[in-house]
Amino acid sequence: MREERTTPDRLAAYSDAVFAVIVTVMVLELKAPDQPEFSALWPLWPTAISYAMSYLFIAIIWINHHHLMRLAGPPTLRLMWTNFVHLFMVSLLPFATAWIARTRLASSPVVFYAGLFVCIDLAYNVFEREVLTRAAHIPDLARRLARRRSLVVLAIFLTAMFIAFVAPRIGFGLICGALILHLRPGTRHSPRNASEADDPAKGVRPGPMSIPHALVRRIQEGGHAGRPSPKETAMSYIDGFVIAVPNAKREQFIGHASTFDAIFMEFGATRVMECWGDDVPDGKLTDFRRAVQAKDGESVVFSWIEWPDKATRDAGMEKFMKDPRMAAATDMPFDGKRMIFGGFAPVVSLPA
Repeated sequence: MREERTTPDRLAAYSDAVFAVIVTVMVLELKAPDQPEFSALWPLWPTAISYAMSYLFIAIIWINHHHLMRLAGPPTLRLMWTNFVHLFMVSLLPFATAWIARTRLASSPVVFYAGLFVCIDLAYNVFEREVLTRAAHIPDLARRLARRRSLVVLAIFLTAMFIAFVAPRIGFGLICGALILHLRPGTRHSPRNASEADDPAKGVRPGPMSIPHALVRRIQEGGHAGRPSPKETAMSYIDGFVIAVPNAKREQFIGHASTFDAIFMEFGATRVMECWGDDVPDGKLTDFRRAVQAKDGESVVFSWIEWPDKATRDAGMEKFMKDPRMAAATDMPFDGKRMIFGGFAPVVSLPA
């Protein structure tokens, strides 16, 4: 059995807890006035503004942090320590917020506030770079734009810090403007299987078998746009699948596969293989586990179906999806939304 490894889930859960505590500490600084008149609220405007802006800032930081954690693979030691440094800097926000509120946006507190955001952004830039370097599915253009935006925001924070020495309110305004650039995450691209997991209606055909809708559509249309040459169609045709299966459901999966693979054979397949992950190494940029978002306690299963030709495959798949026996599968032993698949025309076939 493959040794279970760390996933970003625990790191994300810890980070979310820290963000929640930071917001709670900030709200404790809001003190109600002793007088019963609305006019008693007016002297509290610095506290209200600083709290509202800091709350917004933390929300923006969390959204971007959450987005990066979705792109992160298995966390490295460097990534974990960078995350701790980033959280430490963010945890100082309640202190900085209380200081600028009590001093009514005085120069030194705003300088400290801006300097804190410089440190937060420096840690975030390192964190972002570490994640994007290992996220192979992010286009190069998206990486460059995200890094340029981060550098622009860092430059604005530095400018705000120096301006705050002479014009603290302008410096505070620059901080607000810089964080607006982070309202939307800079890299909104995600793995194909991740987007399908977020929207089951797009990625999965309804029903107990959880057949990907894209596969259904391709079969109904008679294949893909890039059709193989006549020489290739004379050879066999392969359907490949990679899925993540909980280790606790291994026997259930074997029984499930034995039942439904027999149906594929009945409809014309010449061979079906179901292979349980045994030596599946972690890659530097991507790997099998990241491809299907395998979690702790899950193993990767690599499967393929061999058909005599593509025409037999299209007809067999169509019969399979219409077969009433599919309705019997009410408890799937894996998450079909994270399955990746494809049809392949052989280009090299060596005899045994």
